[in-house]
Amino acid sequence: RDVYIISVNGGTPTRLTYHPTADNVQGWTPDGRNVLFNSNRFSFTRRYSQLYTVSVDGQFPTVLPMPTAVLGSFSSDMRYIAYTPLGDPFTTWKHYRGGLLSRIFVFDLRDEEYVEIPGSNSNNSNPIWLDGKVYFLSDRDWTMNLFSYNPGTGEIEKITNYSNMM
Repeated sequence: RDVYIISVNGGTPTRLTYHPTADNVQGWTPDGRNVLFNSNRFSFTRRYSQLYTVSVDGQFPTVLPMPTAVLGSFSSDMRYIAYTPLGDPFTTWKHYRGGLLSRIFVFDLRDEEYVEIPGSNSNNSNPIWLDGKVYFLSDRDWTMNLFSYNPGTGEIEKITNYSNMM
């Protein structure tokens, strides 16, 4: 499983990565010049992965500076990335509240500082930047809902209001 791109008009796919471990595409950089993917290619264990970018021109992949990362999304200016350091435990354990809670960090790629999106002992996952906010899924009220986080104010807003706990 490597990273490929293909023209929107179809044609032959172009292979961008060549590695025996899985490279899992997460998205694009906002400028469209690089593909964002995760891989455990340099991990001491297959459990932990890191985020990488690879140029659509096929240059060697660049590892991002976070020590572990699975999912990620860049801010529009590419200064920040919102990411999860571990995979989601709730795909198999609903209402999970143990030590592997899914957390989201906003990492400043310029000064390498980060803040955690407040989680209130909940799973937060699938971060996506849009219009200066990080949108994400959270089960902070025991049912998975969509929330947004404003990095400038620290405000969290609930977007959807599902309440079925089944």
